[in-house]
Amino acid sequence: MNSEDRSRPKLNIILLSGGSGKRLWPLSNDIRSKAFLKLLDNGRGERESMIQRVTRQLKSAGFASDVTIVAHESQQEMIRSHIGKHIPIIPEPAKRGTFTAIALAATYLHSVRKTDHEDHLCILPVDLFVQGPFYQLLRQIPGVLERSQGEMVFIGTRPHFPSTQFGYILPQKTEDSGYMRVSRFYEKPDTEKAAELIQEGALWNCGIFAFTLQFILDILLENGLPIEYEDLLERYERLPERNFEKEIAEKTNNAAVIAHDEEWNDLGGWESLMDHMKESLIGPGELSADCTNSQVINELSLPIRVIGLNGVIVAASADGILVADKKVSSRIKDMLGNDPDSPGYEEKSWGSRTVLDRHSTPDGPNSITSKLKVVAGHVLIVGKEEDSRCLWNKVWIILNGKGKLTLNRVQRLVSSGDVLRLPAGRSAILHAFSDMELLEVKSR
Repeated sequence: MNSEDRSRPKLNIILLSGGSGKRLWPLSNDIRSKAFLKLLDNGRGERESMIQRVTRQLKSAGFASDVTIVAHESQQEMIRSHIGKHIPIIPEPAKRGTFTAIALAATYLHSVRKTDHEDHLCILPVDLFVQGPFYQLLRQIPGVLERSQGEMVFIGTRPHFPSTQFGYILPQKTEDSGYMRVSRFYEKPDTEKAAELIQEGALWNCGIFAFTLQFILDILLENGLPIEYEDLLERYERLPERNFEKEIAEKTNNAAVIAHDEEWNDLGGWESLMDHMKESLIGPGELSADCTNSQVINELSLPIRVIGLNGVIVAASADGILVADKKVSSRIKDMLGNDPDSPGYEEKSWGSRTVLDRHSTPDGPNSITSKLKVVAGHVLIVGKEEDSRCLWNKVWIILNGKGKLTLNRVQRLVSSGDVLRLPAGRSAILHAFSDMELLEVKSR
């Protein structure tokens, strides 16, 4: 990099991957959040996920080499299965909120990548839903930070209606060189207050903001937190859960906002997501001709048939079945509560796992039957990641496909009909020569 290039601060884009997976249950869960549901059309007649969409758009906008993803370590394999290996992932050992996730990214840039402290960090949600031209606004951030002499820059969208689901940014009346100074923030007001804010020129808060690396490092030091990556990582699981926007962003007295006039959506629930799906039926099933504004998404092998219903979402997966009026479908989050469930479906870097049956005792599950799909050319490794306190004996039945199994350093070719026994604590490696399907029975 020459001196002329280095004189311009670099924009580092940090994609935050999180979410509890409650509002789009049963397709989403604690591991497969909404960002990983392949329900959107990519313009070529194929379905893609939100994470595939946002990374594709960033690449088209010229930011391919500037992106880093922060995600819980349980999502790493799923992210790789969706976007490949070209984007670095910073794994979180625990979910501790956006403040801690951003802190982890900042310490990584500081101590591992040796990023210049005057370079900029732009925080984006991984499930962002905008059109391609939006990303050109990101190129304005360095100039706005410099001209405004502000600590932070936000991107806000001009509201289409008085929503109670979004926060609002109230800018000062005057606009200077493509940005406005922030007067104050409002967190999800009621409808009357939202309408009042819109009359005053308030913008929807998109959850997109930027600052210098030095800014966030100073905040960590002020909070008594380490700025070295390994030191923060060592303390990570003991840190409290904290929200960056509430604790830092909305308390800054020196911030600017860039107004976005085009489409922006938070596809946080079934109603908003369905508005951006082109298909009324995904998976086995049928809707009668007199069904209107209704959709079925079925990941099960059994067909779902819907007759004469209007404005309904029916979603089915290994985690359960939802039948709901779209307008009130967000109430599923309240019904699920805070009790964590073991996911019935997981995407892996090598394929996927679907739980078919669990047999439990008061002490917990003592047998789990699953269907594994291993993609041709990929490798499934078992044993190395298992908790020594909870070892499982496994039996694999090869349903279809061909591959090579390495067990106890002995290799053998495997194909349809083979029954393989994997004792607890033993590592096994399966190389898939073709797409393979396995029935796995785990027992203790």
